[in-house]
Amino acid sequence: MREIFNAMSETKPVVLELPHFAAPRNSRSSDEWYTPRWITRSLGKFDLDPASSDKVAIQVASEFYTIKDDGLQKPWRGRVWLNPPFSDIRPWAKRMIHHDNGIMLCFSRTEAAWFHELVRHCGRVFLVRRRVQFNRPGETNPRACPMGIVLFPFGESNAEQITSSGIEGIMLWGMQA
Repeated sequence: MREIFNAMSETKPVVLELPHFAAPRNSRSSDEWYTPRWITRSLGKFDLDPASSDKVAIQVASEFYTIKDDGLQKPWRGRVWLNPPFSDIRPWAKRMIHHDNGIMLCFSRTEAAWFHELVRHCGRVFLVRRRVQFNRPGETNPRACPMGIVLFPFGESNAEQITSSGIEGIMLWGMQA
């Protein structure tokens, strides 16, 4: 299967500039989608979570920033866990590409330009097999995410951590720019 995907990757892709589509929002929605512990626990220790919440009972990383801290403007260090606000992933994706160490969780938005930038930079993407259920503010029961979820590994050790994590899914390998 990997050989087939790599063979398909050898042709020069057509790059389309597509408009950004934000996550659906209404007066009751928010960008707070708390990552399930079974995901983060299986991916090892993280030094920083720049898009966390002070409402999360157990923090993913030894250091974290909340919306009040504005994690995009703060310094990033070490291995980063990033579950960015889905309403505007682009600046977070750019920052993660620049930092280049950690794992980023996001929607599988294969039509979005930022998604293609992440694939080109990382050279791979992990497709989580099942619909992930997230806790949301003010809700007692987890809610299934309306789209599929992917993990982008930044660096070889993070790719290895994902593939050995036990999270059900498949790592697709593509071309790096």
